Amino acid sequence: MEPDYILFILQNANNHKFQANGCYMGIVSPYHYWWKIVVKSVALWKFVVYLYLSHKKSG
Repeated sequence: MEPDYILFILQNANNHKFQANGCYMGIVSPYHYWWKIVVKSVALWKFVVYLYLSHKKSG
């Protein structure tokens, strides 16, 4: 669980970098917005799968 959490923080750090770039690169901004949603949904699905697997193991 912990490595995933660290990965999530790193992904968020990358997002902030992209955000800074998006300010002076207007073309990138829309793509950056969707990329953020993709990254967040991937993290969410990873979490759902993790919960499902841990529940399955204990059951």
